[in-house]
Amino acid sequence: GYDFPAVLRWFAERVSLVILLFDAHKLEISDEFSAALAALQGHEDKIRVVLNKADSVGCQQLMRVYGALMWGLGKAVGTPEVLRVFIGSFWARPLLEADNRPLFQLEEQELFREIQALPRNAALRKLNDLVKRARLVKEQLLARDLSRLPSPKRRLLAGLEELLTRDLPALTPLLGEEPPPQVRGGAFDGALGPFATSEEEEEEEEDDDEWVVMKDKAKYDEIFYGLAPSGGKLSGKRVKGWMVESKLPSSVLGRIWQLSDVDRDGMLDHEEFALAGHLIGAKLEGRGLPADLPPRLVPPSKRRHKGSAE
Repeated sequence: GYDFPAVLRWFAERVSLVILLFDAHKLEISDEFSAALAALQGHEDKIRVVLNKADSVGCQQLMRVYGALMWGLGKAVGTPEVLRVFIGSFWARPLLEADNRPLFQLEEQELFREIQALPRNAALRKLNDLVKRARLVKEQLLARDLSRLPSPKRRLLAGLEELLTRDLPALTPLLGEEPPPQVRGGAFDGALGPFATSEEEEEEEEDDDEWVVMKDKAKYDEIFYGLAPSGGKLSGKRVKGWMVESKLPSSVLGRIWQLSDVDRDGMLDHEEFALAGHLIGAKLEGRGLPADLPPRLVPPSKRRHKGSAE
């Protein structure tokens, strides 16, 4: 019972980023979606497209899907500029086709970097809009007979010229002098070791101080020592190959690394490795990951650090 395209136009004028989600198996652009795209006209520079669940198709099929999506978007959007499409698997399930994991990881990183840069980009966009409006006002004034303008209006024109030639150019360097505020939380927080992104999900906690990983410790110890630790620890590079075999997305594995590296030294000892294996197993069984490591999951030798897994 409301004008949906008008609502979209209202939001498009005020937001810094518009993300369009497409499923790899559902690329059709309906009439309703076409109307929504039409409502975004004039704001194409804010649009980013995400081709989700790209792990559900093989490499060759993914090329066809990507091409079909670009063709459909080209017809629907109708701009000379090509929309940026991010390819990935933005969910927490194991990858069905893991061959494209490096591509998905790079695409996730680039998308997250764009989101983190939104505060600074928003400031630049507002500055550019101000310049555009000021120039438009100047052009309209110059199109008139200035001799007929009253003296106060001529002073305003001189002030406008000063704004365009001195004040606004002086603002641009200021935006790069200090690190701008960044989007934080979720995938943007924490030290994720060899993985680039993170994902936080809740795991049901139990009131039990016994280390629940102990029952499978012997199994994980065999794997740990088979990876040839140095000084009793494994580097992120060595552990990453074993973790990737689970086929979980890099975002989830990055979160598991963050939780497992309890002492934050960028390496895993035998207890932290076993913890990582336990969390991978839990995720493969459909359970979630805790936002913070509960006491029952903190390795016995790391109990002094149990407040550090953030």
